[in-house]
Amino acid sequence: RGKPRPTQPHDPHNTILRRISLLMSVEIERKFNVPDGFTQTLQQHGGTLQSTTVLTDEYFDLLDGEKQYEMALNDRWIRLRNGSWELKEGIKQENSLQGVTRYQETTDEAAIRKSLQLPDSSSMRESLQSAGYGVLAKIVSTRCHWTIDDFGIDVDETPDGYSVCEVELMVDESTDKTSAEQRVDDLGKKLGLVGGGESLGKMHRYLHKHHPDLLKLLVAKYKK
Repeated sequence: RGKPRPTQPHDPHNTILRRISLLMSVEIERKFNVPDGFTQTLQQHGGTLQSTTVLTDEYFDLLDGEKQYEMALNDRWIRLRNGSWELKEGIKQENSLQGVTRYQETTDEAAIRKSLQLPDSSSMRESLQSAGYGVLAKIVSTRCHWTIDDFGIDVDETPDGYSVCEVELMVDESTDKTSAEQRVDDLGKKLGLVGGGESLGKMHRYLHKHHPDLLKLLVAKYKK
């Protein structure tokens, strides 16, 4: 019998790094109008429908006082989606393609609490409420999630019939973000998608109706 292979010693540091890489990723995304016959177009380009899900999203922010809308105005979004918490933080970028966004996404509740300086003595919702956060927006939509190679294509429709398409790549910190942006843009063109930008998003539309004061502040900030 051959000699047994030596086992590698357990390195807790490497385990932690692998866990962080799974729970914190960078989303490269662009939103588009949904053209007629888009389902057929996706199928013709090798798209596979992976799931159809009803999403219930609640976004939280400080709604009163001197720090009103502090999260949104700093492009930070704490969201409860179908029972799971997520923190999305905009990544400042230079020479980025117009309409393409980058967000750091964190899904680990302990990491989210640390980022927002929240105690862990109660539920996340209770901790947010105790810190002065309230529900900024509640958005319900039906999502059809498609994939083409390593791309995710989400087609969302709200109960009143509004639709938006998001083409995205999930990458890690070591990935060339500019190259990833170009790939997202190229696939959009290949699929015949037009338009693009945050103004097409469900949140933009919700704020226009329910928080026009915040939308005005955001538009003014990002025009600078």
